[in-house]
Amino acid sequence: MKSDVVIVGAGIAGLSLAWTLASRGKSVVVLERGAIAKGASVRNFGMVWPVGHPLGEMRKLALRSREIWLDVARETELWVRECGAMTLAYEEIEIQVLAEFLEQADQDPGVGTLISAGEVLRRNPHVKSKGLLGAMTSETELCVDPRVTVGQLASALAKRGVPIHFNTLVGRVEPGVAIAADGQRWEADQIIVCATPDSHQLVPEANGLEKLRRCDLHMMRLAPKSSLWPVMSTHLCAGLTLGHYANFRSCPSLDALKVFHAEKWPSQTKYGIHVLVSQHGDGSLTVGDSHTYGDDSSPYLQAEIESSILEALDEFLDTSGFEVRERWIGTYSTSPGQFYAWMPVAEGVHALNLFGTGMTLSFGVAERIADELG
Repeated sequence: MKSDVVIVGAGIAGLSLAWTLASRGKSVVVLERGAIAKGASVRNFGMVWPVGHPLGEMRKLALRSREIWLDVARETELWVRECGAMTLAYEEIEIQVLAEFLEQADQDPGVGTLISAGEVLRRNPHVKSKGLLGAMTSETELCVDPRVTVGQLASALAKRGVPIHFNTLVGRVEPGVAIAADGQRWEADQIIVCATPDSHQLVPEANGLEKLRRCDLHMMRLAPKSSLWPVMSTHLCAGLTLGHYANFRSCPSLDALKVFHAEKWPSQTKYGIHVLVSQHGDGSLTVGDSHTYGDDSSPYLQAEIESSILEALDEFLDTSGFEVRERWIGTYSTSPGQFYAWMPVAEGVHALNLFGTGMTLSFGVAERIADELG
């Protein structure tokens, strides 16, 4: 039977798009090569992170995606926590950049607020007080647990009558049809490939695909040592994050901050490390990460990178109530200056890539695509 849309890939990009299209009455089929998605959609922090997106269009898209996440959570069994975020500052130059950013954002007061060190510690006593100068708080961030969210969303779609064919390896995509490796065919008016990094094999002719490059990230999960686990209350990050996210790039003091960090944190700068911390419903923390670009990146976990992440983490968070239980390499495709790419391939065939922004932008991007497809 022919469907309106066939989606290749049951990660967060494919599932959020399937949810949005099905909600608009489209008949949708999802094809997934594994028993469940195992890529970037389950190897991330579970952060819905509007504060990391530039003011203007991308922030509005992130906030719209946040709204939809909450709507979906109300309709399903998804675990979502409205936690907000704190960006901690231990250096005067970091406070200066935060102040400059908030001055630029004065037309959008919901972006954040500077608070004192004392207020930080009142909200989260596990933050380290030594050298703490203050923080920027934001109320817009959400937390999901990527390890369970993708499976829960797939189950919710199945209950809505959206078939998801797992263990189905798509070997070829053509206008009007997706063809599995065993020859089985699925016909549809629209074929959408959401299968990074398999897009290069399935739709090598996609306009813009040649600009993508691989990014690998070293991440870990810290488990609480007892059932009385410390509560973080918000997502946490610190000064190294200011050099990473695009929303801070127009701050006048950012170049000086980067020079300072290169001297203070040489190993962290070398490996593109900025430390984020999210806490899930079981008390565990997801911590990371590093950034290594290119297809020649190592598949092996490196002790130097892990120790550099933990060194930076140790500046701002007391993790004595936790221990490292798991480590992994996360990976996604990226393209300079882009947050996502909706790439035409042929009539009725597209590829969608979310560049490390899947949890934050997925539902907002899905809504845009559904509007375009009509």
